[in-house]
Order: sequence, then structure tokens, then C-alpha cells
Amino acid sequence: MTLTDLKDQLTTQYQVLCCVDLAEINQTHSAVYKIFQQYYKETYTPSERIVFYSAHHPSDRLLQHIQRAANLIDISSCFIMICGPHNISEKLKSLAHDTSIEYYPVNIESAELTDDKILDESTLCPMAWSSLAIMNQGNAAACCVYNGTVGSAIDQTIESLFYSNSINELRTSMLAGQRHTGCDHCWQLEKQNITSNRQWHMNFYAKQFYTDWIDNPKIRMIDFRPSNVCNFKCRICSPEASSLFAYERLTTVTDSKEIIKIKDINLKGQWFDNSPQFIEELLQLLPTLINIDFYGGEPFLLKQLPVLLEHAVASGHAQNIRLHFNTNGSIFPKHLMPWLQKFKQVDISVSIDNIDARFEYERGGSWQEVEKNIKLFKNVSTANFNISIMPTINIQNVLYLIPLIDWAEENNYRLIMNFLDSPKFMNIDYMTESAKKLVVARYQNHPNSELNNISIRVQRSPGSDGKQFVEYMKKLDHTRNENFVDSHKEIAIAMGYSV
Repeated sequence: MTLTDLKDQLTTQYQVLCCVDLAEINQTHSAVYKIFQQYYKETYTPSERIVFYSAHHPSDRLLQHIQRAANLIDISSCFIMICGPHNISEKLKSLAHDTSIEYYPVNIESAELTDDKILDESTLCPMAWSSLAIMNQGNAAACCVYNGTVGSAIDQTIESLFYSNSINELRTSMLAGQRHTGCDHCWQLEKQNITSNRQWHMNFYAKQFYTDWIDNPKIRMIDFRPSNVCNFKCRICSPEASSLFAYERLTTVTDSKEIIKIKDINLKGQWFDNSPQFIEELLQLLPTLINIDFYGGEPFLLKQLPVLLEHAVASGHAQNIRLHFNTNGSIFPKHLMPWLQKFKQVDISVSIDNIDARFEYERGGSWQEVEKNIKLFKNVSTANFNISIMPTINIQNVLYLIPLIDWAEENNYRLIMNFLDSPKFMNIDYMTESAKKLVVARYQNHPNSELNNISIRVQRSPGSDGKQFVEYMKKLDHTRNENFVDSHKEIAIAMGYSV
């Protein structure tokens, strides 16, 4: 039977939306996603069908690929039909969540069928095809948790960084089903059953990724830390990310080489405000950008931020762009609101690792002032504004997450946990045995799945003697005239901190 004959036969019973040789959907991994996206409708009439056909027996891998695509694009399987001489009804039923893809028996002419272009989706990440992360010192990476750098925005263009050999090699590695070492952060989290950056972005951007981005790498998202200028000196921070931390460090070091190094870090840390070329490049990218993430330092202290926002609004691109700010909560940017309210979406993530006195010890500033600003963000009346609380889980706060979660729930704030990797001695994988036991006892079998996962992670962690942690905390306590035991007694003692 020819394709024309098949169409004539099917149209006596069905309204055929398209009729595609299965061999065609293997030209690229995205082909079947694009077909489903093209013929997607919110509702179908009972007789409508998206038809695939082949004279050859489709592999389980190919059928699974088709079913995954249908699930993602949200097309009910009952409106999809596969025609051919090989009875695959039982296999199609086994793949279905509810109703299965329909099998229609027929002898049909078709091209040779293979499935060699179907990818291992477990190694893919949309960030490698759409995003560039630029850190506080101008160093660029594939994303904010990527292990390594691909160049510097201080002396290279954004486009040259995005299409660099390093990121091209990363894409090639993912397409080959390999777990690239630059993505170890995500692989480790997924191994511990914790949602990774890769998984979050894959879930959020899956449709765009499979129907467009995977065949068309382009800068659509900028994730950057444009400055180290900050009015806080959080204990988990560093001179690279906080100018105030850098100034404090300069008051305590005596080695001339170290002083020069810190001053250089502080100067480079303000690259964004001092780089009109980069800002001009960013403005030129506005037509294709869908997302800009601002981290700190403190992004609401950026001198060039009003220039970017005003230009995006004036050019009409703001309505297509989501902005995300990771802020310490010390500033409510009232002067920016007329522009911010013109963007498609504005997400404010407030870095709060604890509440009350523990917050002030860990991050500095006034808890009362920060809480007031959070409420101001929450009360912004425009629908494009969202606020969330983003604690960075580390040794200081890991034992005190329940009060933080309770506070967030009481105030109806969404809470998204972030896990500190560096410095290593602040990472929850490197606690003393006494501290590990406290955490496991508190969160083991806890109804909150994230807390329960933390207990599992800590229980399996390598641990440490805690000496480097204690030495660091005591040094800061001496400089700041504070005492870890006063506000964090349980974890302080368990880590070996003594007055």
C-alpha cells in the first residue's frame, strides 16, 4: 500500500491532521516534538488523528520517545495513531499513562527505520543551548553551578563565550549521552535525590528546548553576578562576592601580597558598572533574551541597572523578558518600580538562611528591616511580581531550618533551598560526627521530604574533624566582636566550637 492509498483508507473513518513516515522523526531528536507542537490543539474532535506509519517494526526506544513527546506537549495518546504490519498494541499499552496510542494494522511502503538519532535525555540540559553565566570577577561559565570557566567577559564578547570550544564540547558531550565533569554539581545532587539545577530548568523549559533550542543554540538567558558591591558581609561569602567583606578582610591581613590580591579582586568585582562595552552588548541581545538573572553582591546597588531597565522598557522588549533578582533584602528599590512593572515577570528571591538573631549573625543587617522589605515586595500589586525565600543550606543553619520553614509558611512565602558547595569547610557534607548525629536525629523520617533528604545526605557524607570550620568562625567572631555559641549553641558545640 502506498501513502496515498493509506490516506484514502484512513479518511473514510478519521480526520487525518498529518501522516508522517516514522523514519522522518529520527532526522533530529526534536522532530517528533515539533510535529506534536505544530498540530497541538486544546481540544480535538473524536475522529482527529496524528498519524505515523512504517513498514518496519519500530523499536521500544522509538515508541518510548514518541510517548514521552506526546506527554510533554500534552496530547492525549488516543489522538495519535501508528500504522504498520507489526502488531505493537501491547507495547503501546504498556507505555501509556491512561489511554494508549492507537495501532492500525496495514501493509505500507516506507523508508528504512532506525533510531540512532534518539538521545539519552537524562544527560541533556537546556542551559547549555540557551544560557551564559558570568561570575563576579567576569569569568564566564555554561551556568551558575558549572565546574570551571570558559573565558572572561572583561576581554571577550558574550557571543564568543557562548559559542566557545568549551561550551560546544559540552553540548556534544550531552548529545552523546555522557555526563560531563563540568556538571558534577547537578549529578551529585541528583544522586542524593535532590532536585538539581539541570532538572529544574529541564522541567521548566522542556517544551521550548525540544521544539526549538536543541537545534538552535542561542543566548536566550543571561545569568550573572555583575558586581561584588554589597552592603552585607555574610559569613558564607568572600571578597569576590562582597565589597564589604573585602574591606573587612583588608583590615585584618598584614601580608602585602594578600592586600594587593584583595584590592585587585575588589576592583575586578565591579566590572559591570565599569564596562560600557558589555552593557552595550547586553542591550543588543534584548530582542532574543527571555530571562536575565541578577545575583550579587547586591544587585539593587548596581549603578547601571536603571540604564538596562529603562532601555528594555523603551525598546518594547521588557514585555518578553523575565527578570530574577537574588537580593539580601536590605533594599526595596522603589525608584525602579515604574520600569520593573513593565517586564513580563519579576521574581525576587531573598537570601535568608535563618530568622531573627541567627539571621543577623550569619548575614548581618537588621532582621526587622529585611522582614519589612520582604513584605513590601510581597505587597506589590502588579501580577508580574513573585517573591520567594532562598536559603543557602550550610553548616551554620542546617540544624535550624524548621523555624525558617514555619516562618515562610506562616507568611505564605515560597521557599526554595539552595545548597552551599564552597567553601568546603562550610558544606554540610563536612560536619563532625556529633553535628551529623544532631541533624539526622532532627530530620530523619521528617514529613518534609527536603528535610528528610538532608538527613540522608548528611548520614552518607564523609564528614570532617571541624577544625577548619571552627578556626574560620572564631577568626570572624574576633574581628566582629561576636560569638557563634550565643545564637547557634547546639551546632557550635557539636562542631567543636568552645569559648
